[in-house]
Amino acid sequence: PSYVQNNIARDFYASFSNTSKEATDAMQTAEKELIMANASDYFKNRTNIITRGPKLLTDINSSIFINPRVEIPSKDIIINIDENNDPVINNETEYVIEPNQTFEVDIKASDADNDLILLELISDGLPGDFQFKPSSGVGEVSSKLIWNPTCDFLSSDFGPKGYNLTFKVTDNNCPYFGETTKRIKFLLEKPVVDWASFIPPNAFSPNGDGINDVFKLTNLNIPYQNLPIDGCDDNFESIIFVDRTGVEVYKTNDKYFEWDGGNRSPGVYYYYIKYTKSEYKGSVTIVY
Repeated sequence: PSYVQNNIARDFYASFSNTSKEATDAMQTAEKELIMANASDYFKNRTNIITRGPKLLTDINSSIFINPRVEIPSKDIIINIDENNDPVINNETEYVIEPNQTFEVDIKASDADNDLILLELISDGLPGDFQFKPSSGVGEVSSKLIWNPTCDFLSSDFGPKGYNLTFKVTDNNCPYFGETTKRIKFLLEKPVVDWASFIPPNAFSPNGDGINDVFKLTNLNIPYQNLPIDGCDDNFESIIFVDRTGVEVYKTNDKYFEWDGGNRSPGVYYYYIKYTKSEYKGSVTIVY
């Protein structure tokens, strides 16, 4: 990079005793060694590298002498620098998210020239439990964004609220580096308690064999058997079990309850689930 001055080296002269291919290879090798030594420092110090004053380069090969300000009549050549394509960020411009569950997305960028690129977040992050790290790679790069939003990050009336993040990707093309920024909106919306999609288990066998010994409605392997996600203003409050005569046999305010049947007789038991604004009624059979 010391042979580039002030980003204006469209044409410069080189004199050498070897072939022009050897000169070009030597220059490319020198730059690659600098880049791969420390990619982050390269991007950080790139402006300083490009804007150095003219300097005679003799370290790469003793038979090569380059100076952008000196014209040498014999064996002069003109090197034309190709145009650089700016790298791009490939993600959508908006994502819709619900609170009380983990949201993950890979932020991806690419460069048509297959340059080394650096992807980073240049705005403030999202509130609460948020993760994103800068990443670099050749031609393509990806870094995972993770966010665990809560209902507290909605508007005061639990209405939707948008959060904007700005990402930047920069390439290492010399002397004309390219960069692109992109703003992505993360729209947080209140979830709707969906009882229509809720199909809970209808039996359990509390016989101590380790298989279906308890009745529960959370952390089940089949998604639709789990209680609906809390709706911020419509949350789980309680569940009550009664026998066929209507006598209460079990009640809890813990959404993550596990009922072992309480040594009750085999048969059908009815339950009532209460949320803040909605409810669900069902039944479960104890079998031995």
